[in-house]
This record gives sequence, structure tokens and C-alpha cells, in this order.
Amino acid sequence: MAAAALVSLALLVLGSLQGELAAAADAHNSTAKAVHNSTAKPVQISARNFTSYALTVGTKENVGYFASWGDWNPSQGALSGIPTYVTTVIMAFCQPDMTFTPGSFAGTGFQYLDENYNTVKQQIANLKQKGTRVLIAVGGANYAKWTALNTGALASFVKEMGFNGVDIDYEPPFDSVSCTTSNDVPSCTSDAEFTNVISSIRAALPRPIIVSLAAYSIGAYGWGDYATAQPIGTHTGMSYNPLKIQGDKLDLINIMSYDADNQYSPITAYQSYQALLALNGLFSGKIVLGVSSQLECCGHQLSYNELTTYANWLNANNGGGAMLWYLGPRAASVPGTPTSTQVAQFFCTSFSFGGCSDPLFTCDGCASTNALSSVMDPYGAVALGQQVAMASVKTVDAVLPPRNYGQPNREPPIWTEPRFIHQG
Repeated sequence: MAAAALVSLALLVLGSLQGELAAAADAHNSTAKAVHNSTAKPVQISARNFTSYALTVGTKENVGYFASWGDWNPSQGALSGIPTYVTTVIMAFCQPDMTFTPGSFAGTGFQYLDENYNTVKQQIANLKQKGTRVLIAVGGANYAKWTALNTGALASFVKEMGFNGVDIDYEPPFDSVSCTTSNDVPSCTSDAEFTNVISSIRAALPRPIIVSLAAYSIGAYGWGDYATAQPIGTHTGMSYNPLKIQGDKLDLINIMSYDADNQYSPITAYQSYQALLALNGLFSGKIVLGVSSQLECCGHQLSYNELTTYANWLNANNGGGAMLWYLGPRAASVPGTPTSTQVAQFFCTSFSFGGCSDPLFTCDGCASTNALSSVMDPYGAVALGQQVAMASVKTVDAVLPPRNYGQPNREPPIWTEPRFIHQG
């Protein structure tokens, strides 16, 4: 097929995918009241089966995000085929201001077509049946209307789809957040909203439903032993007040340890979150260290040496585990660096799990077969029952500049989730 035709096909498909989305799973019996921040009646959230997926003390987590925009043909079973060494799958993303009508992904922000609704729901149920927790991520870099957070719709979505919980990806527009420190106490313009987001979502989704947080890399810096931890930026201490106040509402902290500049130490960040959550005194969940297997927002490529360092440190210091952004059939963008499967398998082996030789997907990397070298990920390939390698297509994040010192967490202005494919 000609390159122009492939591009047109891809853009047509992606245009329809950009609209609406969703997730799924089985309904439950026992109930708990879910609080709604609108005037609608609170929904009833089932708790049955959630307890069996609790975060077990003393065990490691191997968390992975699953991109709804990359699951082109859910009937192939990529989701439910994820091996059990991935302990928690977080499906990305739904909108904070979402609306939800059972049977449709319209209004949720989830990147699936309505025709796949029942298939996706069954795939989630299949994955849960294997003992894997499945969460829905709300927010992310593209969905930032937190002032219109609709916890009622979110709770209904969780109930209908049978998710084990919600992952809060609170990422307001970058330039809207500014943090300062006075007398060893960080203060941010986002404090009130961030704190309310955590408390409102937990109120709508009472335990044993899981609520996790995708935490900013330098969010626990700016105080105590971490007052001058590098790098220092406008988001230094962004998590301080919200987690000091509401940390006990969370079960899992996924540190985004891949979106700060080269001065940054993921291990120091992990320690800073440990210390911060100890201030609350009630946090009994887990903290996991996040990695990315590809060049993502800030130009850092993960190496095997880094993986070894992180795994050894987590094992030696009783760390909670690791998180991977993100799960997907994708090839390494730099020869000799690990793919998503290899990262997940590495932590599986390091944490002494079983079945570590199993790939994340049976076609790992195949989505980018024959794709141009300028396409750094299979964002540039579309699967329509078969893998289609596209020529002359670049993703927005394929041409990003390297990390900039002094601007941790700064996603360049052109960056967006890789759901949008542009012509080169």
C-alpha cells in the first residue's frame, strides 16, 4: 500500500478513536455508598472481589500502564493476555470531567470504539480472573479539567466495568502550577485542588476499592532532608501538602521517575516520598518506582544498568516495587536498550516472580515492523485485524528535544499523549 494511503487510513482510524472510550468488567454484589460531587444520586459501588486484590504487605508490585489508544483490535486479547507477573494493570485514560452511559465509551475519554464495549469489558474480566488488579487512570497530560471532576460518573464507570480502583494522574496545565518554599514548607497554587481531588475520589470509592496516585518526580522535594534535592523546579514540593493531609487515603504511589532532567535521582525521589508519607503517619500502602522503556516526554532512554541499580535497591531496601510506563507491543527506539516486555520481565525476575519468560504480548514489537526509523514507537502503526506499518509518519514525541536542566517534569509544549499521529 502506498505511503499516502497508509497515512490517510491511519488518520481516519485515529480520528474516530479520538472521540470516545471506556473499560470494563463484572458486576458485584455487596455495596458501599459512593459520594458524588454533583447533584445526582450517589451510585452504589460493589465491594465483592475487591478484597482478594488487596496490596499485600511485604510483596513487590510490578505495575504497568496499558494505553487504550494502542489496543486497536481488542478481540485479539492483548489486554487479557498480559502475564500475571504484571500485578496491577492501569488502563489509561479517562477524563476528570467525564460523563458515562453504560454501553458507551462516549464522554469518558477512554480511547476505544463503542463497538468494542463488550469485548473490552470481557477482556478486563478475564485479566482479573487471573488475579491481576485492573485500575482506570483518570487525568494524564491531556485531560486536565479537574475543576469539573465528576466523581459520580467515575464511580459508575468503576462499578459497571468492574475495575479494582482508580489511579489519579493529576497533571494540571504545567504553567498553571507554581510552588514556593517558606520555612521548610512547600506551598503550591495547586494544593487546594489536588487535595480535594484525592479526598473526593476516595469518598466516592471507599475501601477496599484501590485509589493510587501517579506522583510527580520532584513532588516530594523542597522540605527537610530534601529541601535542596536536585533538580529544583516550579513543581518542587507539589505533592507535599496534598499527601501530608490526604496520604492515608491512598493505597499506592506510582512515582513518575522518568520525566525529570539528568540531575534527578529516582532513588532519592523514592526516599523523599517515603519520608513525606511518614509525616501523615497513616499511610499503609506501597510506593513504586516508575520507569519508561522508551524516549517519552523528556528524552531519557532507560538502560539495563539503571534497571539493575533500581531493582537491587528496591530489593535491599524493602521497596514496594516498580511501575512501567507503559505496557504495549513496541520495539526499543535505541539498539541495546530494553523493550517494554524486557523491562517487565527484568523486574519479574528481580522480584522472584514466576513465568518471567512470557512476553507481555505474543506479538511484542510487531506493531513497528518495517516502520521507518523516524517512528520511535508503534504509534506509527495501526492494527486493523493485521499489523500495518506506516511510512512517512512521525509521532509528536518522536522529535522532542533532550531533557532541559532546571525544568523537571516540563513536557515540551508540543507534547501530547501518542494518540495523535501527525504527518512528518
